[in-house]
Amino acid sequence: MKYRVSLLPEYNRKRLNNKKKLEKIKVLALAVLMVLLVLMLVVIGMRMFAEKKLDEAQALNNEYAQKVAELEQFRAINANLQQKVQLIESIQIDEPALANFLATISNLNNAGISIDTIDCMDWKTSRNCTITGKANSREQYIDFENTLKGIEGVTSVACTSYTSGAGTTDGLAMFTVNIVCSGGSAVVVTTEATTAATTAAE
Repeated sequence: MKYRVSLLPEYNRKRLNNKKKLEKIKVLALAVLMVLLVLMLVVIGMRMFAEKKLDEAQALNNEYAQKVAELEQFRAINANLQQKVQLIESIQIDEPALANFLATISNLNNAGISIDTIDCMDWKTSRNCTITGKANSREQYIDFENTLKGIEGVTSVACTSYTSGAGTTDGLAMFTVNIVCSGGSAVVVTTEATTAATTAAE
């Protein structure tokens, strides 16, 4: 049987043992740090990947929302055009002046204005035409009225009815406007309608 005998003093022997333990602890700590570093890099990489995918999804969502908005705009334009075509086709035109007038009305493109009906039943006798429609705002109706006044041959434009859109489902104001062309006589506007027209013009 062999025995190992340390010739080092007791103090040096303990010091050497402590040094070896410290080195083992350092190695273990370094290994733990390496593992933590790898985990941190993995987490950072996953976060960057997730953020990239999120940005791509957000960009795709924005593009989709833009296309939906454009589609809705095109639908609104198409509906407005179809409405104008139906209005023109629903009226029996037997006078060139009326045909030209309606063609001018159908080509108007005032923002926020939707024409519902055009009544030209009194055209032959009075050159009168009544338009009913909706407006997004009072200012847009005023712009529409000024546009009507600028049409060649129009001698007068009178708002006979204007109802605010406040409290309604769609929030749109409803209006009725009477137009008189050359050779016609102006419509008689009631006090109530005059007040409504004045309110709309304020």
